[in-house]
Amino acid sequence: RDDPETGRPRPHPSLKFLSLEECGLTKVSGPAIATAALAVPCLEELLLGRNELGDETAIALASSMTPRGFGFGGASLTRLDLSENQLMGEGLAALAGALGRHGYLQSLDVGGNEKIGGILATVSEVTHQVMEGLNSACALRDLHLWRCGLYDESANLLVDSLPPRLRLLNIAANPFTRELRRKLVRQRGSGGATVSIRA
Repeated sequence: RDDPETGRPRPHPSLKFLSLEECGLTKVSGPAIATAALAVPCLEELLLGRNELGDETAIALASSMTPRGFGFGGASLTRLDLSENQLMGEGLAALAGALGRHGYLQSLDVGGNEKIGGILATVSEVTHQVMEGLNSACALRDLHLWRCGLYDESANLLVDSLPPRLRLLNIAANPFTRELRRKLVRQRGSGGATVSIRA
């Protein structure tokens, strides 16, 4: 059915899961697809992995995410996968900032975006935005940053700014030193944190 206000076709009102993985999507079509997907009122899982969506799509998703009670805007979204999509620091910073405002996203996968680590290591403003966003992500339980080119300094900053309810931080296949790996294993086994860190 068409939306009576805009005359455009309305997305299926009960769609809960949308997978557009490996569909050849690019940063040209990505922002429009992201905005349309988040207009689905009941959408809980949006999987966009293994495309070429870039920061533009991540920024469009982040700006379209609104809290429950303030329109659709992905208000029911609990899982978002943007793995292997040529994201860099700005896209991650936008998503991290949206996590606190949105308040319901429980799982974010941005793994396989190998330039993230380099940006976090060199652009302090982006690093600060990511850390601030993660600190305010009250509902986030799973964060996947595998194969993101994270070196010791960036990984330490991320580990120090984990969301309060995080259960899983997947930072596998990043170029850490042995010292950091040992520290992460000790931190995981200390009993103080409920975070499972795969390194």
